[in-house]
Amino acid sequence: MEPRLRRARWIIRAPFHDWEFTFVSFLLLAFLSIHSLSAGRIPLKADDEVSAPDKEKIPGCHFDGHFFELEEQWHPDLGPPFGVMYCVKCTCLAVPRKGQMTGKVRCQNFKHECPKTDCAEPVLLPNQCCKVCPQLPSNNKNDQDKPVQDASKNADFLALFTGANSAQVAVGFFHYDTSGLHYTIQTSRGLSATNLLFLDEDNNTFFNQKLDKPNENDNKICGVWERVPRLYRRNLAKDTLSVALVTAENPETSVKGMLTSRRTQSEDTFSALLQPKDNRKSGLAGVALVSLGADGISLEYSISLKGLSLARKDLKQVATITLEKPDERRVVKEVTSVLSPKALEVSGRMADIAAQDIKWLARGRLTLSLKVSGADFDLTGAVTIRPTCSVWQAVLYDVSRTKSQGGPGSGVALFHPQSDGTFTYELQLMQFPGRPTHMTIETYPRKGRRRVVDDIVSSFGNGWANGSYIKQIPKDIQSLMADDLVMNIVNEHTVARMQGHIKQVYYKEVHNRIFPSVIMENPDASFSRETRDSSGTAVAWIRLDENCILNYQVFIDGYAEPYIKKLQPTVVYSIDQEGSAVSRQVQLEQFKKNKSVGKVKKSDVLMGMQNGTIEMTITASGEAIPRLRGRVTVVDECSGNKHKFNGLIMEDAASLAAPVFTCRYNDKTYPDGSSFRSETKNCTMCSCQRGKVSCEDQICPKPNCRNPVKLEGHCCVTCPVPGLLSTVKLVASNASQGCYLDKKFYRPGETWHPYLPPFGFSKCAVCTCQPGSLTVNCNRITCPTLSCPDNEAIRENPNDCCKKCKDAPKVIPPIRQPNDSLADEAIVRLAEEELKEGGCRMQSEIFKNGAEWHPRVQPFGIMNCVRCHCKDGKSSCKRQKCPKLSCSFVRKEPSECCPVCTNQSDPKARPNRRLLKTKRRQRRRKE
Repeated sequence: MEPRLRRARWIIRAPFHDWEFTFVSFLLLAFLSIHSLSAGRIPLKADDEVSAPDKEKIPGCHFDGHFFELEEQWHPDLGPPFGVMYCVKCTCLAVPRKGQMTGKVRCQNFKHECPKTDCAEPVLLPNQCCKVCPQLPSNNKNDQDKPVQDASKNADFLALFTGANSAQVAVGFFHYDTSGLHYTIQTSRGLSATNLLFLDEDNNTFFNQKLDKPNENDNKICGVWERVPRLYRRNLAKDTLSVALVTAENPETSVKGMLTSRRTQSEDTFSALLQPKDNRKSGLAGVALVSLGADGISLEYSISLKGLSLARKDLKQVATITLEKPDERRVVKEVTSVLSPKALEVSGRMADIAAQDIKWLARGRLTLSLKVSGADFDLTGAVTIRPTCSVWQAVLYDVSRTKSQGGPGSGVALFHPQSDGTFTYELQLMQFPGRPTHMTIETYPRKGRRRVVDDIVSSFGNGWANGSYIKQIPKDIQSLMADDLVMNIVNEHTVARMQGHIKQVYYKEVHNRIFPSVIMENPDASFSRETRDSSGTAVAWIRLDENCILNYQVFIDGYAEPYIKKLQPTVVYSIDQEGSAVSRQVQLEQFKKNKSVGKVKKSDVLMGMQNGTIEMTITASGEAIPRLRGRVTVVDECSGNKHKFNGLIMEDAASLAAPVFTCRYNDKTYPDGSSFRSETKNCTMCSCQRGKVSCEDQICPKPNCRNPVKLEGHCCVTCPVPGLLSTVKLVASNASQGCYLDKKFYRPGETWHPYLPPFGFSKCAVCTCQPGSLTVNCNRITCPTLSCPDNEAIRENPNDCCKKCKDAPKVIPPIRQPNDSLADEAIVRLAEEELKEGGCRMQSEIFKNGAEWHPRVQPFGIMNCVRCHCKDGKSSCKRQKCPKLSCSFVRKEPSECCPVCTNQSDPKARPNRRLLKTKRRQRRRKE
């Protein structure tokens, strides 16, 4: 059983019961140790030396080139020939460290938890860990997801930001859906925040997002927290998640608010951020949400307050709400309402508002004020369209009775509300016969009735329409924000007609970068009964984010909902493979409510962006030819210089290659984690690890026969198999005569050491191509029995699989066990006695009770800065605790465990990070 090291960055608990799990867990433990060391740290740390996570990164765990969110669970995949370890479950644990939430991986074998079966011959089902009786359902041990209280799939939240030492205020509108937590924050003038923090009840930072500078015209901040871990979604559901706007240069001006659930945002057309008229008042703010009444001449309002101090919280207070036009110094309407002292909320209705004043409201020309009886302050703010970063989109599809010869028309229209009551629009039409005679924005038809809001045909030319709706009528704005408008395009001469429902699409950064790609119907597709009288259009937003992951949003309309559920969107691309372009494809999420949203994490998609075109196809189940297809535009944020790709990808995009996910070697591109044979040096294997190529000469196992032979094209000698080898020449292309693994052919009976990136060739295991079955079996080498106690044995080289006695007595040669052998390494009786007396076993070494030692981590050797101690059968390891240095610059020699002070002129000098962290903590405490 592998030991558990205290204070380990990564933890493995593995009571495995056979050689396979023991060997694989050994590899997994070695991988975790190397992962930590490759990051510039050993997997053991003193309590006060744990570094804070990178504030720009999403908290979670990186494991084997993949990112996992907090509390996410998975089965590790060791690749061929081992594959996925279904009896090992890894979890990304949430750990608070110095005010930041970080992730830590814990892997545990649960094979011993499998229930006993009642049948004589239980079977192991695919992708399962536990054996079950035939014709009985699986116990589903691999399904570790448990239902938890979570935020709704679509939920809205509100946050009021105030600060104890700042007169600045802000209001945030948040919407959560399966793609993330979208936010629009309106700030008071002068508040220039640099970061947005999401905090828990103990002020631990869940997520720290850098902000762009707010738009000076509307003081609006837009963003989305894309991967909200389940842990934080539970905080959302319980209204225990808070947010803070901070300024790096002046933390004292930070403002903070609590996210509280609220009614659907579409019900609120207008809003006002309320501030004290006396700017010396701090910590006080309010937000008024206003909507137009059904009669068109009344207003319904709901006001939330924060920071209001009342002398008697058990008594209801009277609030006076005033709507006025400040440039005319005229009161439009004044009403009173009862203020709830506990909730600090007031709501009501203003009736009989003049039609002209309703128009002034839509144009942002009115202000709303609030005064509470007995209070010495007034709150006031301008009433404008509720600030939003969303875009409203219409997927335009052909509804003509007769289609044009070139196929049905397609298009897309985008609408952007502005704070002054106008909204801008952009529209693209494709394959529309002739020039439209009408392009109308209309209310959604109900009971056969519809109302034309505007006709924008005058702005159309060359397939595009661009302009602004400037009528500023409140009920039209309210219809837009409530998804109650449609787009109709008609050519009265050709009887062509297109339409689309205008719907809100919540903010994504890609919306500000490009115009979406239109995916049209494929003229080669055959008509089915379900599509004979209808046509459809898809619209795609594609973005390659800063982590080089492809993010996509695909919307579709025109077909009936049952048919849309059959459609499968797919990204088609090509990669360079051994000098030739190879077509690849990856399926996206299926459509749910007319949209497909998700991410593509396959690294060879990134390679395809450099070597070919990116195309999207949408195919129905049961149909061979795609129903829709077209090239897509991709925004690139993976490389240092942000740019976009228009279908044909730029060939000189070398900046997308090596830095993160791919390697270039001999003019070929390889994905991260892949292995390949060197073309310049025979018998050499290479691997791509985080953008760097590492190569190693092949290591051959010693054959177990007297007369081994060397086959043509093979690197290692092998034992002949009677009846299968008549000559040393073998045609390797005939895969039916041998085994094919990792792009290499092996003849029956051939043996080799497996190549396991990033470790290289594993001399501790031997794989064999089994004659007859032509399957690959890999076994760990069994170490010889030693004549000395196990705790006195040593390894001559760190990479050796087996130990030797110090005086090097004669030992039994290493034996490679048969494939069905599960023999364990022999343990001498002295070792058993030591363990009974309170000794400790660490890896394969035995230590006496009370012993101290420096651990050995392969392949790096002895860790001199780490000391382990054995007490009563339990071992604990700690790194040497270094003194706290108060100097600004330090240096550290490779042979020393702790840094020492030095001056800035020292060529090996580096900043004292511990001192910088201490100063940051002191500043936070003052805040």
